[in-house]
Amino acid sequence: MVWTQKALAPLDFLRFRSASCSGNNVFIFEKEVKGRRYRMAGISERVPGKEHPVSRQVCLGPVETDEPIVPSRCEVAGTRRVGDVGALLWVAERVGVLAAFEAVIARRGDGPSLGEMILAVALQRVSAPGSKSELPAFVASCVPRVSLRPAGEFSGGQFHRVTRDISEAHYDLIQQAVAQRACEEFELQTDVLAFDTTNFDTFIATDTDGKLAKRGHAKSKRSDLRIVGLALMTSGTWSIPLFHRSYPGNESDKTVLNKSLRALAHLHDSFKPASRTVVRDGGFSGDQLELDLVQSGFHSLTALPLNHTLSREALLAAVGHMRRLPGKLADIRAFRCLGELDGQKRALVVMESPELLKGQLRGMKKAKRRALQWLRQAQERLQEQRKGRLRGKRATLTSLKKKADELLRKEHLSEFLHVKLDGTETEPTLSYECDGEARRKLIRERLGKRVLVTDQVAWSTVRIARAFRSQWKVERAFRRMKRGGISPWGPSFQWTDDSIRAHTFAVVLGLQLASLVALHMNRAGIKGSTKRSLATLKKIRLEVLRERTGARGRPREILVPRRIEPHAARAAKIFELEKWGNIFPLHP
Repeated sequence: MVWTQKALAPLDFLRFRSASCSGNNVFIFEKEVKGRRYRMAGISERVPGKEHPVSRQVCLGPVETDEPIVPSRCEVAGTRRVGDVGALLWVAERVGVLAAFEAVIARRGDGPSLGEMILAVALQRVSAPGSKSELPAFVASCVPRVSLRPAGEFSGGQFHRVTRDISEAHYDLIQQAVAQRACEEFELQTDVLAFDTTNFDTFIATDTDGKLAKRGHAKSKRSDLRIVGLALMTSGTWSIPLFHRSYPGNESDKTVLNKSLRALAHLHDSFKPASRTVVRDGGFSGDQLELDLVQSGFHSLTALPLNHTLSREALLAAVGHMRRLPGKLADIRAFRCLGELDGQKRALVVMESPELLKGQLRGMKKAKRRALQWLRQAQERLQEQRKGRLRGKRATLTSLKKKADELLRKEHLSEFLHVKLDGTETEPTLSYECDGEARRKLIRERLGKRVLVTDQVAWSTVRIARAFRSQWKVERAFRRMKRGGISPWGPSFQWTDDSIRAHTFAVVLGLQLASLVALHMNRAGIKGSTKRSLATLKKIRLEVLRERTGARGRPREILVPRRIEPHAARAAKIFELEKWGNIFPLHP
């Protein structure tokens, strides 16, 4: 059997605006070299220190011809990426990623610019997460090009050079410009924005200088590692990241949000004038912070700590008056009242979630079982100690009190599990009692409940509940940046603050581009999650067939498309992937 390839439509001097040049034009054209035709990409760009523009060209692969291919003389020499990288670059062009970099930071010397390096890293984090040493091989494996510079120039050393001495203010301006374009091009909802923080583990040595990697409260429970914090704000549509900030791992949530207010105010001004509400969890509550958010142009919606005065009053008033919400929120019961915070009227909503209650009861049961087990063992050891038959270290009143306080701090145990320590320092006594009535009162009045406070007094209870439940969107974005996610942050091998900040920017940018790709596919009728959409696009590849004829010279290589599913072919047309080559399946 002989395979033949159909000739493409003429592509000579097909102009399109490149994702890698943000203002210049890239030419896709065909070029004949020694009797064979190749598809080329060319660009004319200015280089610092040179008076005239420099022309660059790169070969995208041979052009398909009607010359027969004999399978017995061909071998598969690898594959080239087209679908996922091409779709991400298409979105990057729409939101003006490189244009935003070029408008803020000038190119430094020859080689890839800061925007090209960060965009290349962002594509790598989404398509094939790996270290910076693997970046040149990744760039070479892609038919769509971030830049027309040689793939070998996209090295880890170049990344560290171009990211040196770039301040947070520069990154803020860049992401504000990208967020504004994304909201305009993809019609993102910005009336409700979710804000939250997380942190990532690093493996930086203790004696390495740096202000970002610090020891703090790690989400992974690894107290032996230095961590880097990340604050993130997402849109109401598809949880698209709009703003982020890297911060030292030992800073509190309130401090991070307070330092971000100026950048958030500029972000608010860049959008069309409208009312916007920032949703955040209880870790960001604070009376002064509420006023600062209002001055920045944002309304506020947050969960108050249950020990707050307003929370206690609202919880007492809600007993016996909780009502189920209509529609999709029928599993939630709520109670609404008005309160006053710093002289300003606020709406208070007590929400009772069965899922939250189930999780808290499960955690409380586990903590109670461990506490009772320790208490019984402690009583037995004290009896052996009084009889003089104890082997090992003797228990003291101080050590018992320290351990008991540590156990009772977990899962509201101190509310119903009462431990009494008596006796002397060397001869302590221990007794405990579990108050069933206090436990039932705790479940009835506090467990499974949140107290929400907002200055959007005109909002209905249902709208407040729906807005707060959008908080899970930013938490989903964090899960996508953890190991095994869509755009994982780690493992990271950055050691300087500049590299860590640039690496974090690339990770968030990769998640932003991937989310916009999935959003665009869903709006076009190709339904699926972000991970499923990327999996569909990753199947669009070109196989490199190498023909061995025994003749002298370099063997002929031909890019042959794989067979793709119908919805993958639709995605290829949506993101204009045909301009990079013939990606549609061939028929024998």
